[in-house]
Amino acid sequence: MKNKIVKTGIKYYQFDISDKEENKKYLALCDEIKAIGLKKDTHHWINFTYESNKAFMDKIKTMEKRGVCEIETKFIFSNQWNTSDKSFNLRVYDWSECEFENTDIKEGYYLTDVKELFQLRQDTFKCGYCGKYYTRAEKEKENITFCNSCLDSEYLTEDNLILLRLRRINDDGDFIPLNDIDKIALTEEYHKKQIIGRTARLKQKIIDKKKDLKKDLLNAEKEYKAFMWLINNNVNYDNCIYYNHYDEFCFGWRNALSFDEEQDLKEVLKDFPYKYKLKTQ
Repeated sequence: MKNKIVKTGIKYYQFDISDKEENKKYLALCDEIKAIGLKKDTHHWINFTYESNKAFMDKIKTMEKRGVCEIETKFIFSNQWNTSDKSFNLRVYDWSECEFENTDIKEGYYLTDVKELFQLRQDTFKCGYCGKYYTRAEKEKENITFCNSCLDSEYLTEDNLILLRLRRINDDGDFIPLNDIDKIALTEEYHKKQIIGRTARLKQKIIDKKKDLKKDLLNAEKEYKAFMWLINNNVNYDNCIYYNHYDEFCFGWRNALSFDEEQDLKEVLKDFPYKYKLKTQ
């Protein structure tokens, strides 16, 4: 999905509601935020340290002073957003409040100017299985009700087909059960795509296996030639091993080399045709 930057506002607050006036202000603010349509996410003090929370809130305050919070829309969630690098690459909630051990302290922040963000959630649909996004225009143009991208998944089972129903991002209700017509059509398409998917995966496995076998053969040939070189040059190879994942021979892997052994090997291995290292004491 295209990443569009949406500029919105963000507001920080802190109250000590043990004070009557502070409590009134806090309750009035909560009513104001709810009127915007925001829902509060509460984060318990056990899940953060004072230092980490302060550093995070300092960034929120900085964005508030700038008068702008830049929201990325590559990923759209039901209650939170990713901010751009200009806004510190933070994950911010629509409305977030810290729940401290001292419950009289209310500290949090909330987004303002959220009309465009709310509209994005309203106009973006998501597969409940693979998470693919569909815009309203795509969904209506292709007359899509169910995701058409993951029916061939090797992990998708028939009892999870209900999750393919596309739902708006702001729809947090239960998935609507499949009616008989949808179930028959979806199940039939599922079996067709599973055959195609299994065939494609098998072909890829064969290709990968051939590559692995070819690589193993080349590694074995290199190891053979290297040890033959050591034998022909009268080098004790008992303390040498070939690490094919590094494509490197290691001398001293079993018993670390002494200084004298290291110097002798350096001289002997001047013409060794492969990459190697010496493991010393």
